[in-house]
Amino acid sequence: MVRPNLKRLNFWEQHERRILQVLTIALRLLARERDLPPGEKENQINRKLYFCILSAIREVHEQGMDLISYPIYEGSNQPDASDEERAAREGKRPDFQFGFIDHQEPNPDASAKQFVVECKRLGESGRSDWVLSANYVEHGVVRFYEEQYGYGKSGPSGAMIGYLQNACADQVLNEVNQAATARRMPRIVLSREGWQRSDVSNLHHRLDRAMQPTPFDLRHLWLDLQNHSDN
Repeated sequence: MVRPNLKRLNFWEQHERRILQVLTIALRLLARERDLPPGEKENQINRKLYFCILSAIREVHEQGMDLISYPIYEGSNQPDASDEERAAREGKRPDFQFGFIDHQEPNPDASAKQFVVECKRLGESGRSDWVLSANYVEHGVVRFYEEQYGYGKSGPSGAMIGYLQNACADQVLNEVNQAATARRMPRIVLSREGWQRSDVSNLHHRLDRAMQPTPFDLRHLWLDLQNHSDN
């Protein structure tokens, strides 16, 4: 296990904390949208979220807190200094990336860092051939876990956003964890604050993976949209 430099880790933690704050505000703004696309149109929801993120960045700026990066929507994974040639992961496109230059990194080739965010729907899809809980793991969490996707490579953490459209949150979490366990990954853990009705709930996941650094902290923000039709 490679232990990260504490000074650099503290800088990353500050960056992560600000991004999570911005994402939480943005998700709350998203929930207020009157013309939110139907649940099956995940990419359109993500595009709406992009503009909510920009509004959230402006909001925290007016409160005296500046974010040192801005969101890249559906951009390709950036090259990593540990790859001598173009890697397969460079053809993959996370939903959002928040990049910055780490001037404390001794190797300038490795100074570009990205906090990666992937978004997935949760609940009942209405289709027997498309299980959202399994999709959340197989086409979401796994992308931070397997090197062929390499989401969050060279960063100590990243985030998943879940749009909880219907179904009981406890049931959905249990189904997601069954899919994670089948992949030999640990269970996702709900924060001590518990479920936040019509708001953003926080969950945590620590992954041991082949990529460095490991372990990797995957933050989960689940937005409860079950009452959105009543807004």
